[in-house]
Amino acid sequence: TDPGSNYEKFISIPDSKFTFIPANAALGNANGNAGIYHFNENVGAGYGQFRYAFSKKWEVVGGLRVEHTGQDYTSSLPANVEGKSASINYIDYLPSLQAKYSFDEKKALRFAWFKSICRPAYADMILFEDNSSNESYTTTGDPYLQHTRIDNFDLRYEIFPKGLDELMV
Repeated sequence: TDPGSNYEKFISIPDSKFTFIPANAALGNANGNAGIYHFNENVGAGYGQFRYAFSKKWEVVGGLRVEHTGQDYTSSLPANVEGKSASINYIDYLPSLQAKYSFDEKKALRFAWFKSICRPAYADMILFEDNSSNESYTTTGDPYLQHTRIDNFDLRYEIFPKGLDELMV
């Protein structure tokens, strides 16, 4: 801090002094800290879509996304602990459907539904008791934690008064 002042003195990046903590001092060593782990994730996906106009007023768009997720990790937990390592593979079929009714060229009502997923954070899957946060409780990972499948719905009224103007409710 700036001597004799309540304000912090800022230093430019070129004048900063960078120091590196040795790799074995940052989180302890692998034997004493299960929070040290290696995690790999590969996601492959494909998507197909169709569009069909029943009339000038009605249009439907649909699709199917297929995702394959492959995850594996190895932690620093002892070899006799269940959850030291894991290999997780799953396939998700994520359909979507959207219907649009056009009142005229500037007003429409749109309905959409689609499935999606939310994968857990890597650290949330490692069986590791984390005391590092400033919370009054500890958190522990769960090697059996599953990803979440979500149904999303949207109903929207669209107005495009002029040019690039748009109002959506």
